[in-house]
Amino acid sequence: MQDYIKKMGVKDIAKQIYDVFVHKKFRAGSLPNEQTKELVLDKIVNKLIENSPIEIFQFWGGSKNPNLHIEEADLCEKAALNNLKRLNDEIVKIYCHGLKIFIFPGDERIHRTNKIPWEHTQKYVRSLVEMVNGYDGLFEVVPVSVLYRLYAEDFGLQLKEAQQQINSDIFSHVDFKRLQSNAAKNIYTFDLTSEKDITSRSKNAARDYIVYRVAEERAEIFRDYRDCIRFSFIKFSPFFNIYKDYIPGICRIQPGLNCVLYLYTGNKGNISQPWQAIGVEHDNKVIFLSQKKMK
Repeated sequence: MQDYIKKMGVKDIAKQIYDVFVHKKFRAGSLPNEQTKELVLDKIVNKLIENSPIEIFQFWGGSKNPNLHIEEADLCEKAALNNLKRLNDEIVKIYCHGLKIFIFPGDERIHRTNKIPWEHTQKYVRSLVEMVNGYDGLFEVVPVSVLYRLYAEDFGLQLKEAQQQINSDIFSHVDFKRLQSNAAKNIYTFDLTSEKDITSRSKNAARDYIVYRVAEERAEIFRDYRDCIRFSFIKFSPFFNIYKDYIPGICRIQPGLNCVLYLYTGNKGNISQPWQAIGVEHDNKVIFLSQKKMK
């Protein structure tokens, strides 16, 4: 492999790999800007020189939406994993070591912010591990709860500071309403009795999510994954616009918060988060009902 890299040139091979990442059959949204492109290319080049897999950092839901039928959400998650596998298959044609995809379910974060019962998030992590075990080591699941414990001192300090700093002022942020709308899809509502209570929990969950994410990045709980390229399933993400107000030196955070590639979760045209979605099998494919209504 190293002889092939020397012959073709590291930068040329990195460009071929990058072109697969942003190909229209995998990409959600427009092409990345030039800054993101250069940052991603640098990370690819580093892995080619090391002769090791290209590492991907992928956030994942901390639980399935408790309002969905689990079997239908399972199908959507499987479709997302299969699409990531297809991406890897294309990379392997160019670079035999392919990808290593680290999946970070936000189990404890979702438990604390969205009030999802702890038993529910733990059961979900176990089911996710079982699901990815069928992909020959392509995926590795790293729950944020594990990292909270591993870096407890740093995380605890940063969480306390973020809780003090990020208060009700955040509710007036230009992107907060969209964040609150997203939170409404994920909160646990079975113990609530009114729309007012649901709205209040969604609002608080959105704020608390930012608190926890800011604390995670400030504490550098992902420090062992600095060489990864961040991937996301969410085409529009207001998070960065909010994070930058609370994280000093955000452009130096690794893996880069300002360097994210956006992927489809399943069939082209669909960008629903797989842990929230409903899907059915049709002609050996999973069709997301948010994408196409089945008759």
